[in-house]
Amino acid sequence: MMVTTAAETLRSAKPARIAGLISGAIKNVSLWHARACNRAALATLDDRMLRDIGITRADVQREYCKPFWRI
Repeated sequence: MMVTTAAETLRSAKPARIAGLISGAIKNVSLWHARACNRAALATLDDRMLRDIGITRADVQREYCKPFWRI
């Protein structure tokens, strides 16, 4: 059984594959940041605004408490 290290894996990977992995990671971080910002903005809305969009303060609390990586 042959064991390869992370460095060996990177050396043997094609540049396009590495670029794809980096691009995917950047997209994920960007998405996570947007979710965190949107949840924080939602938490600032007053009760009238929440009624206008059809959600309750409990809905906001549930959404705001989610980790940034969860949808």
